[in-house]
Amino acid sequence: MTLPTVQLNEEDAIAVVTVTSNVSNPVIVGHLTYGVTFGILSGHLIIDPTADEESLLSTQFTVLLDPEGSFAGLHKPGGAPLPEEVIYRSVDIAQSQLVRLKSMIPSSESA
Repeated sequence: MTLPTVQLNEEDAIAVVTVTSNVSNPVIVGHLTYGVTFGILSGHLIIDPTADEESLLSTQFTVLLDPEGSFAGLHKPGGAPLPEEVIYRSVDIAQSQLVRLKSMIPSSESA
């Protein structure tokens, strides 16, 4: 994957994106992040909701972990606010799923 070249005009702080077929910048990924998606349905925490369940959720979010299982981020595109205890519980559940998630993705060493 590559990105186009971007230059910032210092005078007016406008970014100029140059897209050419022969010049691009590679995307360097330091490490994978592993995501577990959750939803809230009638006050219950749902892990990896199905498409049918998603339409009924009051909110949906994804917990991201680094390869060691440390919290790396949370993506929540709107919906009802999340109580702090739900976030902590979701991170704990995601961490319990990390070994299974890692087994689903081939390592770069075996490629």
